[in-house]
Amino acid sequence: MKKYLLMVAVLSIGTLSSFSGGIKETPATASSTVYFAVPDAPVFSYANYNGKGRTLVGVGLVPGATGYNWYLNGKFLYTTTNNYTSVGINCGSYGAIGVEAVNASGVSALTIKGVIGCSQED
Repeated sequence: MKKYLLMVAVLSIGTLSSFSGGIKETPATASSTVYFAVPDAPVFSYANYNGKGRTLVGVGLVPGATGYNWYLNGKFLYTTTNNYTSVGINCGSYGAIGVEAVNASGVSALTIKGVIGCSQED
C-alpha cells in the first residue's frame, strides 16, 4: 500500500531563557508528519431495481475514503460522499456500473459491476 504525505503540522512552543539584563522569550518548533494511504478499491454490496426505472447500487464503506466516483458504461457520472447511488438503466438493458474510492491522497482502482435493468416497465 502506497503512502503519501498529506499534511505537516507545525507547533510553536515558546520557552523562556534568561540573560544578563532581563528575560528573553525564545521560540521552539516541533513538527509532525501525518500520512494517509490511497483508499482500497470498493466492493459492491448490492444492486437492486427500485421499480421506478432506477437501480440502487451500494458498496461497503472504504476506510479513509472521503468520496466515491460513480460511472455508468465507462462514462463518469458524479462524485458523492455516500457509498451508494441510484442510476438509470433502461428495462432489459445491461449497464456496467463503476465506482472508485477517493481521498486527499488519491483515487482507488476502479471496481465494475454488470447490472441488468428492470424486467418490465412500471
